[in-house]
Amino acid sequence: MRFGPQGNTPDSRPWTVFISKLGSEDPDHAIDIVQLNNQAIATSGDYLQNWLVTHSDLSPKIYFHIFDPATLAPLEITGASIASVSVIANDCALADGLATAAMLFANTEAAEAWAKSIKLRYPEISFWIISRN
Repeated sequence: MRFGPQGNTPDSRPWTVFISKLGSEDPDHAIDIVQLNNQAIATSGDYLQNWLVTHSDLSPKIYFHIFDPATLAPLEITGASIASVSVIANDCALADGLATAAMLFANTEAAEAWAKSIKLRYPEISFWIISRN
């Protein structure tokens, strides 16, 4: 999880932040470039903090640092799972909580439906939900 800037720059301009594609830190290949004006951004994902578990009788599995509150087990990276969620909100605690909560969904379609319901109630919140596809 990464926390973004909050407030404005020292010279009172909005912060310019880019939401990167997986595996790319090049702003020229960004998914989006946003201006934050007294807002916060948080990103949660499975691509930086994960580990491989191999069992002799099972195929290897990759787990990451977010735990499912229902099972108390770490989430597994699958072909359908969400790779990254970025959220812009009025404060970083809310952005962080929403980004992490969105990672709990089994696929992007379910997460996007949930995000749409949040956005209907709180239109100032924005989501970027990224899969590996």
